[in-house]
Amino acid sequence: MHFDGMTSIVQLAAQDRILNKDFLTWDALAVNGLKLEVKPTRVAISTIVVKKPYVRLIIGPDRTTNLQTILVKSDSADGTADAHPPPADAKKKAGEAEMPVRIGTVQIVDGSAHFADYSLKPIVETGIYRMNGTIKGLSSKELSRADVSIESQVDNYAPVRVEGKINPLANDAFTDITVSFKNVELTTVSPYSNKFAGYPIQKGKISIDLMYKLSKKVLEAENKVVIDQLTLGEKVEGPDATSLPVKLAIALLKDRHGVIDVDLPVRGDLNDPDFQYGRLLLNVFMNLITKAVTSPFNLIAGLVGVSGEELSGVQFPLGSATLPPASETKLKTLAKALSDRPGLRLEVAGAADPGADSTALAETKLLRELVKLKLEELQAAGRPAPAGADTALLTDNEQAALVRALYVKKFGRLPEPSAPKDSKAPEAPTVQIATLKGQLLRDIKVDESEIRLLAQDRAKRIQDFLVTQVGIAPERVFLLDVKVDAKEEAGSVAVKLGLNAS
Repeated sequence: MHFDGMTSIVQLAAQDRILNKDFLTWDALAVNGLKLEVKPTRVAISTIVVKKPYVRLIIGPDRTTNLQTILVKSDSADGTADAHPPPADAKKKAGEAEMPVRIGTVQIVDGSAHFADYSLKPIVETGIYRMNGTIKGLSSKELSRADVSIESQVDNYAPVRVEGKINPLANDAFTDITVSFKNVELTTVSPYSNKFAGYPIQKGKISIDLMYKLSKKVLEAENKVVIDQLTLGEKVEGPDATSLPVKLAIALLKDRHGVIDVDLPVRGDLNDPDFQYGRLLLNVFMNLITKAVTSPFNLIAGLVGVSGEELSGVQFPLGSATLPPASETKLKTLAKALSDRPGLRLEVAGAADPGADSTALAETKLLRELVKLKLEELQAAGRPAPAGADTALLTDNEQAALVRALYVKKFGRLPEPSAPKDSKAPEAPTVQIATLKGQLLRDIKVDESEIRLLAQDRAKRIQDFLVTQVGIAPERVFLLDVKVDAKEEAGSVAVKLGLNAS
């Protein structure tokens, strides 16, 4: 049999019997240049033109979709499935070729769609309008590729564009397509944010470029998401809201222009029965958020090309609150990253090692006593003290003499020297000086308040450097309660930094 002609369906209106609303409508669907052959069976169509197609997708209050109630499996009249399957010879033989199909052009004219989710309060409602475009070159041949070019608008204003190549009629479906959404208002989906993030959306636009490649049932997708001026409202408690610090995540991702720009790649095998693209994409996004809030310095360190660990702490010499040059360089690098993330605030918890810092403070006190003793000796001899003598470093010989003098001043006399291990070699003076110095250090007291004060001074030094030296706004740097349980490493103590949303 051979058929050559055209067919059409006009003024279609398919209604959802449960919601009593239109589910699918169109003004006209025309199949032109239809060529149908039977034995062997093949189909060729010149053009399919769909005018004003419309579809309504709805999620009900019970979270079921209208598709679940419309697209159901057909049973026999008595309510049971057909007990008489087709005979074996009617089944497709293994390896038999599929029916060849070729469609020149599918044209969509002024299509639209409506989506509503009644499971949320307030409901989510949006639409796609003015959908126009073509699909050219559809064929069931395995290596054929059809060109897709479709444009539409979300909520009448945000443009949507679909372009690429597809092959849905072949056994091995192929897709290489880009879907682009530009400047879609996020307030439309605020109820979702309210429910799952715990914050309503007050302002923001989203642009998405989705790049899909599907071949041999393996999907590779690149999802570029740009969110502009996202602003959240007040926290809303709810059983479904995430426990993650959402505002911190946004502050970490949002640059100084108020833009969040992220890439969300997805990979998956459609042969896997558990594969769900939406779920995978959500998992990728949640992993990004989790990594951001659990390792915030790793994220901002990438802005300036350093490691996260380098920016998460500032090193101070033992017993000192003076920033060494390396720490100043680190703070300047941190300031560059903070300038690109204005929604972040820095939290500084001063730190000290009660053991190592106490020893270093005692040595500082001892040095001051030695300098003071030197000045007293100069004054007694009628000699003027050199400029800066109170902070000048003592030579080894001067320090040795001053240690002996201070020891005698404090303890009355020098201790008897210990017998040398080698009778042929007298005890080295440095050993004797070290013994005297150790006794003097043990006699110097460093109390807990001095350790806490050192930790506070270190935090204040960081705050002062960031505010006065590199221009970070003072309201962005917060001093937390100090920690006096730190442990020194390689002769220094690290003051840990934290990030939070402002």
